Amino acid sequence: MEVTRLAVNSKLGLSSSRQSQIRSAVHHLEQAFLRGEIIEFDKGPYAQTLGQVHLFAWFHPSKAKKLKQRLLAPKSDERTNKCS
Repeated sequence: MEVTRLAVNSKLGLSSSRQSQIRSAVHHLEQAFLRGEIIEFDKGPYAQTLGQVHLFAWFHPSKAKKLKQRLLAPKSDERTNKCS
């Protein structure tokens, strides 16, 4: 059963389809960054996806940790390039 997009059968969590959507969003952002399309980290698709990953981490911390690292990697690379 899903209530407010949360699966509440035996253990509170996000449905597997919602988890898949979040993983897909992270992948699409990675590809967009490689193509040079992502230049803003404070708003837009990047910020929205990061918010989804934070929600994911609330219910599934171990699964979301790698996604969060993948999302934060381009941002830290961007900061490194600006400082150089």
